[in-house]
Amino acid sequence: MAQLIKFVQGHQRIKENLLHLSNTLNLASSYIFDGAQGIGKKKLVFAWLQILFCENNSKPCGLCTSCLKIESGNHASVLVIQTEDLIIKTEVADRILNFLSLKSLSTLRFVIIDEAEKMNSTVSNKLLKSVEEPSIGTHFIFITSSYDKLLFTIRSRSQRVRFQNLSEVNLKKIYPTASDWSLKNALGSTIFFSDQQSLNGFFDESFKLAIEALWNPSLTLSEDFKSWFKVLENSEQFIEQIRRWCYHQLNAKLVISQFSTEPSPEDKIEKYCYEKFESLEPHQLSKLFFMAQDWKKQLEQRLDPLLTAEKFFFYWHEYSQQA
Repeated sequence: MAQLIKFVQGHQRIKENLLHLSNTLNLASSYIFDGAQGIGKKKLVFAWLQILFCENNSKPCGLCTSCLKIESGNHASVLVIQTEDLIIKTEVADRILNFLSLKSLSTLRFVIIDEAEKMNSTVSNKLLKSVEEPSIGTHFIFITSSYDKLLFTIRSRSQRVRFQNLSEVNLKKIYPTASDWSLKNALGSTIFFSDQQSLNGFFDESFKLAIEALWNPSLTLSEDFKSWFKVLENSEQFIEQIRRWCYHQLNAKLVISQFSTEPSPEDKIEKYCYEKFESLEPHQLSKLFFMAQDWKKQLEQRLDPLLTAEKFFFYWHEYSQQA
């Protein structure tokens, strides 16, 4: 039993605007909540829905039946679409249209599509008529971190709500015991912060060997290297750490930012990675970042983790020798 709005950090201007809309009920038929991952977009959606559907005068009360159903994700007038798949499949569009055709729902109903950039053109076009000519009280909210990947016709018919990354003050409220370096290094996102924390349990001699292999080609021939990269999860985590550190060091080298300071001595893992990636030039960091992006796409295509790792290291070493 909770007032969800109390758990949403930051985004004060957007909160105020949504509260105003709640009071006037002058709602657009479709919204796009656009911003980086891990900054609270979806949390704010549900907090807003709690306000809209609350049955009491003091909204949200957090106690009425509607507030509790929104909190648990079981409100009959709210359909939430989210998937672990690479795309939102066509049958999902049919599910949405069936939901909108139900006569038993209240006059106010919402379709929430998380990671809406996963919709292909077929799904988007099937929903387009409902977005363009919704029945009274029907509203769409598309949540995305890749606005440009949404179909133009969806973008043109929706009101865009742009989210900024969280401040260090916001993150400190979420992670009160976190070090200052970790908060700065999180880039205003709980996703980046979680990546750092997952590295704590991930950092072992095998991970260190994988990092060292970026500088020492002979290590890619070792059995430890091969057995470690056979595991898909290891490759995925390794890629995320490469991308994160390349991005951080590019910021430190090319712009005046918080990344120009070193991690504190107690952050041994961060200190180790900082020193390794600091040795790379900006053009090398940029190349490594985009090579890691390509490697990630190969894994998403279900290609063999070890073979893709060996290919990545081979081309990286070839580039490094030429640079």
